[in-house]
Amino acid sequence: MDYLRTTAAAKFGSDGAESVLPAMPTLGELDDITESVTGDRAHLTGSSVWPVQLVKMQNQWKLDLDWLVQSPDMPGDPHWFAEMAKAIHRTADDISNGRLATAAAAAEAMQAREQTIGDSAADTQPSTQP
Repeated sequence: MDYLRTTAAAKFGSDGAESVLPAMPTLGELDDITESVTGDRAHLTGSSVWPVQLVKMQNQWKLDLDWLVQSPDMPGDPHWFAEMAKAIHRTADDISNGRLATAAAAAEAMQAREQTIGDSAADTQPSTQP
């Protein structure tokens, strides 16, 4: 998401960049979050988000995807995260290459890509058929 934020901010300014980013909870919506930190791992819980585990790598907190894929609390399809990363990267590339010339066009493209993830993520799963 840093790539999209940096690319959109360089092209459209910080306000424009915020309009392009995928919908994320606001700080006010995260007031009830409880964190439990043990070494390089943190577990976050609260009524406004599903439980999540972070891992500290190179002094930055990152989503622990290994934990997430194995978690019974994981929302939906684990392939969603890979597809979302692709959508974010494609949108940033399109901004960088001039294919998305305005913040509104970039926001619309990001939203459209995000909405198609449910369908495309299912296509990336291995088949259970012989």
